[in-house]
Amino acid sequence: MRAQSMIQRSRTETIGDDPETESSSERGHLHFDCAAGIAGDMFLGACLEVGLPLRVLEGVVEALELEDVGVDVRRSRRGGIAGTRFRVLRAGEPIDGPDPDEEQGLAAGNDSAAAAGHLIAPGGEHHGAGDRSPPSSSQGHSHARQASHGHDYRQLARQIDRCRLDAAVRERASSMLRRLAEVEARMHDVTLDAVHFHEVGAVDSLVDIVGAAAAMHHLAPATVSCGPLVLGSGSVRTAHGVLPVPSPAAAELLRGTGCATVIASSGELVTPTGALIVSEFVTHFVGGAPGDAGLAPLRIDAVGYGLGRRELADRPNAFRLTLGRRATAAPMDVRPEVCVIECQVDDVSAEIVAHAAQRMLVAGALDVLCSAVQMKKGRPGTLVQVLCRPADLDRLAGVLLLETGSFGCRFQRLQRFELERTSLSVRWRQRDIAVKLGRLPEEAGASPRWIVSPEYEDCSAAALATGVAVREVFDEVRSLALRELASGGLHGSPPAAPGDDQEGG
Repeated sequence: MRAQSMIQRSRTETIGDDPETESSSERGHLHFDCAAGIAGDMFLGACLEVGLPLRVLEGVVEALELEDVGVDVRRSRRGGIAGTRFRVLRAGEPIDGPDPDEEQGLAAGNDSAAAAGHLIAPGGEHHGAGDRSPPSSSQGHSHARQASHGHDYRQLARQIDRCRLDAAVRERASSMLRRLAEVEARMHDVTLDAVHFHEVGAVDSLVDIVGAAAAMHHLAPATVSCGPLVLGSGSVRTAHGVLPVPSPAAAELLRGTGCATVIASSGELVTPTGALIVSEFVTHFVGGAPGDAGLAPLRIDAVGYGLGRRELADRPNAFRLTLGRRATAAPMDVRPEVCVIECQVDDVSAEIVAHAAQRMLVAGALDVLCSAVQMKKGRPGTLVQVLCRPADLDRLAGVLLLETGSFGCRFQRLQRFELERTSLSVRWRQRDIAVKLGRLPEEAGASPRWIVSPEYEDCSAAALATGVAVREVFDEVRSLALRELASGGLHGSPPAAPGDDQEGG
């Protein structure tokens, strides 16, 4: 049977079904507020509220060719907060059963069914304190389920690969599914081909993963921040017994991300699919104190709430998504992440260190710093620090070890800010000298609002040709540039594209 789209909506104007939405063409900033955790269905509900057209998620269901499957979107409230409840339907009914606020009196029956494993609640995706330890997606490897609901990793991967979606969406969804499968493989000490999904591989989780990839592709934020993750507390009942919260899969997916976590509320609040979304899309984490969402200064364009299945005892069961732009007239460029690789050596000459630095710059390092340090036994040595993009980390670490002869090196991942850049050409004594300009953000309140840096090579060449000291050339060119800026005569090159420069920051 052809995939069906069964839609229930009560406020279409707020769900982003407007084909003229600008969200895909205006790259802004997204902030995740996980005060009640995060799950796949909550994330998609919030995306709909900040401008994701419903047709995007309908298109995911149709492209995956899921039999007799549709989506249900409706307005509801959790803890007094109104938001969007997103659910996957099969044969017109919610896959994980009706919400407690839809049919009073079924709550006890749903709890019993969940405990018995009759409800497909992927990763506790529709979580709430009212659920008595629903099956966790990270551990859903029940043999009883294997016969009726099982999907192996390769089968699901092929389903994504052959679907009629944008190539970038397919690639991102495939990558997310593979990461989830790799976590499962490590947890159970099996090969990737042996990974068999049950709740995680069920229809609604597949829609959540591919839907998240499609949603982020459409919204296309330049950066994504995330405040502290409220994980929940206690334990979760799985096919392998009772396990602590967060579930092993969620904990593994969050390992190494640098996110701040908070133990609060009851039950599983950050599900494996939620952890997968956070680790896949967040470019930097902010905040850290309980109750501090860490929202950076933004010009807010939209705020959306995606609701979980049940009520929580101590907070609204809602994930909040904020869409906006950084609140500066001349925003700093947020480079999401850089890496610093370093080692110290005391048994190589300065010539070798200089050669190693040059090799790494040629190999793509953003910058290389060499500092004098005192090492063990009072030996003078050199600290070599390499700034690079994360994609170049392994390769440049190899170059560093090869050229210095060090037996090891350290690395760390850092975020950085860079000023918006442009350039200006200044005429000095019949010569054109390039000047780099960095525009300060408005709220910095500094004067001048521009950082002005004449190009060294141009100044050096002019100094040699005229016999003027190079420092004097720098001073005169800088004064000319400031004068031109003050007169409004900026006729330089357009702002440099991110990644065009090779300088550190």
